[in-house]
Amino acid sequence: MPSHKRRHKHRTHITDDVGDESTPLSFVFKRGIIGPNLTKLVSDLRDLMKPYTASELKERPSNKLKDFVHVAAPLGVTHFLIVSSGEQHSRLRIARVPQGPTFHFNIEQYSLMEDIRRVQKNPHATSSDYQHPPLVVLNNFDQSRPEHALMTTLFQKMFPAVVLDRIELDHCKRVMLVNYCADDDTVHIRQYAITLKPQLTSGTIESLSKGKMMDLSKFDSIEDAVKGTKASQSEHSFTKGKSSVGLVELGPRLDIRLGKIEAGFHEGHVLYALRDQADDDEDEEVEVEQEKKSKKEHKDKKEKKEKRAKGDKKERKHEKKEHGAVKRKAPGVGVLKRPTD
Repeated sequence: MPSHKRRHKHRTHITDDVGDESTPLSFVFKRGIIGPNLTKLVSDLRDLMKPYTASELKERPSNKLKDFVHVAAPLGVTHFLIVSSGEQHSRLRIARVPQGPTFHFNIEQYSLMEDIRRVQKNPHATSSDYQHPPLVVLNNFDQSRPEHALMTTLFQKMFPAVVLDRIELDHCKRVMLVNYCADDDTVHIRQYAITLKPQLTSGTIESLSKGKMMDLSKFDSIEDAVKGTKASQSEHSFTKGKSSVGLVELGPRLDIRLGKIEAGFHEGHVLYALRDQADDDEDEEVEVEQEKKSKKEHKDKKEKKEKRAKGDKKERKHEKKEHGAVKRKAPGVGVLKRPTD
């Protein structure tokens, strides 16, 4: 008999290089009914949180929040990023799992990664940039304000801590900038790729290094062409490995406003609230209604499919019965006697 090799299920939605137990892991998913642009934003946020996130996480309309919590526990997931849509605005909730706190943000405006690439002359796209987490840069937060201190801790804990004496420069590929804008009381989140290029000391040398053709007929010598730049300086730049650092925006752009902070995981006393509690309750009710509507549509679709399958089965059974009846009658035709004269 042929031997059957036992199949092993491999976990493909979270990277295997998860570091130690202190490495933050995240789930990014949607709740309720959202449009196609917000669905793309969920995908972009997963790219932002790479590599320590479930990039291939699949949601179902029947999934409840507790289902994600149960799955997250054995995987060591520490943060949930939840995108939802309300009547007034879209929302982003960032929650620490499983004890909280939970931060409720209003999404004021956003741009997708594809929007950023569309307006760039030379878009930066390298898959290796997402093999390591981004560096987190926080700017303009007032630590004397309790909600700012909590937000600072939140964004810092979403990614692994940087150990200066152990960090490798080759792993520094991205930067996530979190900037507080006091003018409109919003938090701006941006993502950039870190680019390096050799530091060149003149336009002539830069043109030659890029393989561009130059007209040297007006110069008596190469030295005249690079006048003002010493050969020793150029050699020093390359031998010492001096490079200029640049930033290229990757997206997404996200402008959010803090609405509420709850002490627990979607529950507990309110540590900070910008708006009335009634508005938050209204948004929660809208989301619950959307979930009920989505579940009802899913249930109706399932029942309709089962009913159709049951009807097809009954019809096939009826056809088989009629076909069998014809078979039973057929042999009797041969025993008919020809009438005699």
